[in-house]
Amino acid sequence: MKKRRLTLFALSFVLTAITMQAQVNLPLNSSGKVEIADVVALDSTTRFELYDRASGLLAELAGFVDKFTITEQDVISGKIVCDMKFTLYTNQVGILKKEAGSITYKLTMDFKDNKYRYAFTDMVFHYIKQDRTYKMVTTGQTKGLEETKAGGWQKAWNHYRATTSSKIASQANVIITRMKEKKKAATPANAAETKKLDW
Repeated sequence: MKKRRLTLFALSFVLTAITMQAQVNLPLNSSGKVEIADVVALDSTTRFELYDRASGLLAELAGFVDKFTITEQDVISGKIVCDMKFTLYTNQVGILKKEAGSITYKLTMDFKDNKYRYAFTDMVFHYIKQDRTYKMVTTGQTKGLEETKAGGWQKAWNHYRATTSSKIASQANVIITRMKEKKKAATPANAAETKKLDW
């Protein structure tokens, strides 16, 4: 009985250690940088209609991040580019949870008749530290998310990469879902329902 407990304990310890060291496999593009992208076909749509749908979902995407800036929005070329940033926290809960850094990345959406492409690129971790007034400030040091090794803080680095992957997967899901929805036609102001007054 004692040996069995010892074996179970050793097995659970090994499984926990393996889980903690598990690497998050983020997709890389041809230049070795992280890129999460897809081309989605939507039959019977023009590039202008797709552009219009994408413009409508930008506010929803902004809700996922701390900072959201549209750097390019061109209906003629059929392109939208946004810079995004969110804060990362330690893998703690409650009062032990604290800022650990931030991730910046870029979202590019391109539109053609019957299809669109989205691409999340330029993912960079920004180190922070506490200054003399106990505020967290950036150090100017960065680390690309394509790097898998982090000597001395591998567990935290795996957590940051997994958090980023999860957040971007959620944003990609919003894009795919909302882009399928046709924009509802606006009701003209003069078509308001007339109420009959009862005396």
